[in-house]
Amino acid sequence: MKNNSNIIILIFLIISITGNAQNSLRQNFQNPPNVAKPRVWWHWMNGNITIDGIRKDLEWMNRIEVGGFHNFDASLGTPQIVKERLTYVTPKWKEAFKFTTNLADKLGLEMAIAASPGWSVSGGPWVPEKDGMKKYVWSEIRVKGGQVFNGTLPKPPITTGKFQDLPIEESFSSGSVSKVPIYYQDISTVAFKIPDIEKLLSELDPTITSIRETFTLDQLTIIILSKTNILPSDPAKGYAWIQYHFDKQQIIKAMTVVGGGDKGPFGLFGSLKEKRVKEKAEELLVLLGLQDRIHNLPSQMSGGEQQCTAVARALINSPSIVFADEPSGNLDSKNAQELHKLFFDLRDKFNQTFVIVTHNEELANMADRKLVMQDGMLMV
Repeated sequence: MKNNSNIIILIFLIISITGNAQNSLRQNFQNPPNVAKPRVWWHWMNGNITIDGIRKDLEWMNRIEVGGFHNFDASLGTPQIVKERLTYVTPKWKEAFKFTTNLADKLGLEMAIAASPGWSVSGGPWVPEKDGMKKYVWSEIRVKGGQVFNGTLPKPPITTGKFQDLPIEESFSSGSVSKVPIYYQDISTVAFKIPDIEKLLSELDPTITSIRETFTLDQLTIIILSKTNILPSDPAKGYAWIQYHFDKQQIIKAMTVVGGGDKGPFGLFGSLKEKRVKEKAEELLVLLGLQDRIHNLPSQMSGGEQQCTAVARALINSPSIVFADEPSGNLDSKNAQELHKLFFDLRDKFNQTFVIVTHNEELANMADRKLVMQDGMLMV
């Protein structure tokens, strides 16, 4: 009897504890504590702030159950829409900021601030150039090994901007800059042996063609980003192109399987057309079983995977006819068989025609139609 009494008491305790937990959970959902409430990103855009506007914003945040805000003083060239613009860290700006902190405290709003007004990251004009944001710049020269080098190393660009010799873009700043700070310091000189298989583009001597203009190899390989040449797009197709034609097959070792495209600032405002092309490239790689190789370099892939990547490149523009010259010539028998099967799978899936030149009898016998050429003559 005593044991039964203990069991009954234990059951009541479990029910009681569970009930309290459920009540607490319900109450917290109905009246969430501040720590569970969302925070918002609150921009002060280029001094377009007023005491009245600050009060209305914070009272609205409090009214809709926002728990706090992250204040960010930004610009992006926003035009003036208030009677008096409050410039960053001026006395009137500081007065508005103090009002904000006091009202946030009164309303129980958690306040955080960004220590990088206007995305400068390292402060304002009072920061010395040596303590401000910096970028790595570089230059290079190729010299013959095994002997003493006597000469001057080319100096890297000293242009103040976001990459190499590209200058500051005013459209992404708070306006024109009267004096652009310039700072440069040597960091290191690095020398390394270039692999024998690595050749300069000029050594490969490609034939270059483009849609409209004639480009020289120097224009395309000597990197002076601040000097550009206009390449108009094809009005019918809507895009432009430059083609490098090599006498022999070349693997571009510095490019990943999928890359390029303009994503725009923060990856949000890029070209929809370019985004779709990238999506299609990724869809093709999934079809070819290369979904795990999207960001790989050629050196990180097998010969078969490299060849399948070349197939994906040929299919990206959805051609009705695909020409393949000895597509499996560099592959072992297993990878060659898989590639051959892939051709016919793609033919059936995309209703495409493959015209293949090959010495592989097995592949030739799989075709719907086979033509034999001997001594330069087509055999019937």
